[in-house]
Amino acid sequence: MKLEKEIRKNGVDYELVERSDKVAIYKHINKTFSHVKTISFEVFLIESEKFPKHKDLGKTLWTYSTFEETLTREALKKAYTKYNYLNTQII
Repeated sequence: MKLEKEIRKNGVDYELVERSDKVAIYKHINKTFSHVKTISFEVFLIESEKFPKHKDLGKTLWTYSTFEETLTREALKKAYTKYNYLNTQII
């Protein structure tokens, strides 16, 4: 199962902006009758092709105010570093 291009979760609409095999970027949007407004961007590690839960915030999910912030070296490095760390753990 793949992540959907558009997701509605807990009354909030999200739209897929970018993704790789490890990281996805969604924009959190507010839809009204007159327009669509971007609120923020969610960057998260793709785990089981599911949209993360709120409890993942700061662990495998990060929120940024602008798309440009999601593309900063720090934002992507944080996501990929966490991904690599999780994949080297032995359970």
